[in-house]
Amino acid sequence: MFSKKDKKQLPPPSEDPSSIGNIIVGLGILSKDLFQEFIREFQELEIEILLGRFLVEKEVLTEEQLELALLTQKKMRSNGRIKHELLFEAMEAMDKVQQSTAKHRVERLRAVARVATMKVNGD
Repeated sequence: MFSKKDKKQLPPPSEDPSSIGNIIVGLGILSKDLFQEFIREFQELEIEILLGRFLVEKEVLTEEQLELALLTQKKMRSNGRIKHELLFEAMEAMDKVQQSTAKHRVERLRAVARVATMKVNGD
């Protein structure tokens, strides 16, 4: 974890490629414009939660997406250096998560369809 001294050395979030917002946009989870809308709402509410948690509660991010973004942030900020290439690794990981989630949804829909067909046919 960073100390207050470390945090002071980081650029403002809008200029920091390792900010959670830039990671979320960089991963393609949200467009920059949509993210800006949620930032305005978040700032207006003046609530005591972190931005990532706010986005999960708004159902804009899944828990898995937030976890991936936070891990990416941690890696990018490791040893006090921002590692831009890790964002590309995270993008690849996000693609795999999304493909896996989509495959699971299709399998689940097929199972529901089988059960519905069985009920209709009286099986």
